[in-house]
Amino acid sequence: MKRVLVVSFCLLGVLLLMIGKSHYDKKIQSFRVEAGSNEATWNSSLLRNMSKDVKEKIEDADEAAKLPVKLLIISSSSNKTDKEKKLTWPLQLQSELEKEYGESFFYVEVLDIKNSSTAYLVENKFQKQIISKSPDIIIMEAPLLNDHGFIKLEDSFKNISKIVMDVQKDLKDSHLIIQPSNPANGSEDYAQSVEELEALAAELRVEYLNHWEAWPDMDDPELRKYLDNMYPNAMGQELWASYFIGYFTGKK
Repeated sequence: MKRVLVVSFCLLGVLLLMIGKSHYDKKIQSFRVEAGSNEATWNSSLLRNMSKDVKEKIEDADEAAKLPVKLLIISSSSNKTDKEKKLTWPLQLQSELEKEYGESFFYVEVLDIKNSSTAYLVENKFQKQIISKSPDIIIMEAPLLNDHGFIKLEDSFKNISKIVMDVQKDLKDSHLIIQPSNPANGSEDYAQSVEELEALAAELRVEYLNHWEAWPDMDDPELRKYLDNMYPNAMGQELWASYFIGYFTGKK
């Protein structure tokens, strides 16, 4: 009888251990699912304003542990003094990317074309500089403001097309984004050229991002608050940065 009781208690103990372990395993699994769900929500929140191609490129790089994602920004508005460079929109974007994704997720590099025209860039084979960087994502400012009044629009577009097609040929896995230069007061011709740039981007099959949507209209006196002569001041740089921060982090 005593032996039967001992065996019974042993079996009961084993059963309780099994039940406890099963309950623990279910709690752990539930926690993992919840954590995974939260992580997915966080990721989708960051990526929600991006195009499908950029979103996939970032997700694929993360999953394959091919980090950092190399982001190359080609900008003419970085032509500032050392002190003012702290205010440029590419550097503000870089700071926000580090804050949201971590310091090692993106590697941001800026190619400053200063006041170069599209003709000058093509003549000096600027596209080779782009290709040599092997970036994952390229944000290329089409410097129509530099060309305006000096080069015919059709020639500007030929030059831009030459750069884009050469880059596409050699960097088949890179994603190229074209954007216009900053708005400037008082030129309807310039505004029209920027409108036509979107059509050119579609023809070249590249993504077009129009940050002008974030600025006051060309004929709005408020625009002057964001410019120093023709180029963005500190407020303009911040406004420009906010557009791309919204794109890359899901913020409005």
